[in-house]
Amino acid sequence: MSAQEDIEKFLRALSRVPETKLTLLDLARKCVDDDGKLDYSKVRNNQAEINLAIAQAQIYGATTAQAVVALRSIRSRKEE
Repeated sequence: MSAQEDIEKFLRALSRVPETKLTLLDLARKCVDDDGKLDYSKVRNNQAEINLAIAQAQIYGATTAQAVVALRSIRSRKEE
């Protein structure tokens, strides 16, 4: 694979990484009490939103991992 093909592979992988603000972090703040401890009733009340946020974070992580693999393959080819 040529250097140009490596770059294109990386850019394709990077383009699949969604630009996002992970809602999981906002939900974590939303589910604590005034003392900063986890409020289980707030967790129960927000369970559907939490499940969606977990799925969003998993997708973001998977697509980011694909971009990292593509970048590492470019770096390892350069070192050969």
